[in-house]
Amino acid sequence: MVKTEGHYQGVILDAALQEKNRKPQLVLRMAFHSRWFPEHEGWYDTAEEHGGLQPEITAYFILADNKGAPLQFRLEQIRQTFPTYTMDWDHSSQDALMDQPMQAFCIKETYNGQTNMRVQSIGPVSDGAPSSGAGVQKADDNTMRNLKSQWGSTFRAAMPKPTAMPANRPAPTAAPRAAATVPQNAGDAYEDPNMPADDLKFP
Repeated sequence: MVKTEGHYQGVILDAALQEKNRKPQLVLRMAFHSRWFPEHEGWYDTAEEHGGLQPEITAYFILADNKGAPLQFRLEQIRQTFPTYTMDWDHSSQDALMDQPMQAFCIKETYNGQTNMRVQSIGPVSDGAPSSGAGVQKADDNTMRNLKSQWGSTFRAAMPKPTAMPANRPAPTAAPRAAATVPQNAGDAYEDPNMPADDLKFP
């Protein structure tokens, strides 16, 4: 179990599309091999602070709002983290997430008097500073068919499409500019006022 708040890097151990309160959700079980230490400005092995083991955590990402509309910020976060993931509503698409590398930001959350660690957001792995138990129970075939029937076309249309990389071209020559003054809080995470409170962008 993850003990410390912060940014982690690891892989997906298990994945599932499920239905909760009549809304689809993506469930990801993760194992972390490294944590970002801001005081040392580097990624360090997590095993030492977790008894020689890689800490694990399960994240639950709701994919639609109360009106049944896809949560675009969530789909974009998933697309950035797993560029090749198509979110087809079948078991093979879930299996495609196995062993995929990822980065996660974990925080402590208190609910009904109990404090637990949860994944607030995910993102792609990086070499530099962060950008911002049991297996996961998968839906049975009947539930999967119902989810595909109800949500399949909606999410295929809403899922952000990968963008093609532009052809290499000589960079334009820019006019010299005066050096900018960096504010003291330049390294702080930016919180979008339009983003739900339970999700922050990676710093």
